[in-house]
Amino acid sequence: MKYFFYVLSQLAILLTISSPALCQHTEPLMLKVTYTFIYLYDTTNNTPASETEVILRIGKTNSKFNNAKLESPQHLPVKQSAISPNVNMNIKTVVGSPMVVVTSKEMNKEIIYQIPEENIIVKLNRLGFQDYKIVTPFPKIDWKIWQDTKSIGGFVCQKATGMFGGRLYTAWFAPDLPYKYGPWKLCGLPGLILEASDSTHEVLFKFKELIKPSDPEYIIYDAIRPVSIKENAFNKAKKQYDKDPIAYSTAQLKSDVAISQIRFIDAAGNILSGDAAKKAIKKEQAKTITNPLEVEK
Repeated sequence: MKYFFYVLSQLAILLTISSPALCQHTEPLMLKVTYTFIYLYDTTNNTPASETEVILRIGKTNSKFNNAKLESPQHLPVKQSAISPNVNMNIKTVVGSPMVVVTSKEMNKEIIYQIPEENIIVKLNRLGFQDYKIVTPFPKIDWKIWQDTKSIGGFVCQKATGMFGGRLYTAWFAPDLPYKYGPWKLCGLPGLILEASDSTHEVLFKFKELIKPSDPEYIIYDAIRPVSIKENAFNKAKKQYDKDPIAYSTAQLKSDVAISQIRFIDAAGNILSGDAAKKAIKKEQAKTITNPLEVEK
């Protein structure tokens, strides 16, 4: 039996659909900021911190944050007509047997949209072959702004401190960049956050570069037929997925559909396949995130 399957990354199959939710937050890109994200996910076994690049895209009414290692073709420049609510989006599909793509637990594949005008954050994530959408209230961080300043990327930045997700963050924001956005879920300052770290130095977003696109480019809402779900329910499902991602993915398929290929993407973005992927996934199952980015209450 033939089966249509979809992938978020370059290994994955892209399906972009026309829908009110997609068109609503698709808008021209104003700034693209790249950070180096350093995160000590395990504090129990002298494990070195994980390091990767993350990207913040800023539009007029929303921002989009994602792991640079998992960029999809949707982020390439597109013509304005291609994202009009009255024009169907291009659909790319591949016919064949489904392929499982498992990413390292160190690599956060969550896509986060800050939508301050609606007072919400929209998070997109995938478990196996299913995409999920989680809507949460916009973060309310009680920032304290200090007089301290320093230069980051050629911009004079001001210091601010605030509690979020069980951590005390020090953020450096640029008043000359009047955007109340920042990396991950950090936001709400009178200027773009170019650097942020927690008091334990276990989490660090370090500025790398800022680009103002010269050619038309757009923030794309990656709504690939997502299922809306509450955050607690998603977290429970993710724990089951992490125990055995291949079995979890297989259970999502019809009984007469078999998985044809298995891929594993490690924290550095390297791609493994076949037996090497299976071996890496088995090792990954034993890995534990002892130091969650957002400390549970």
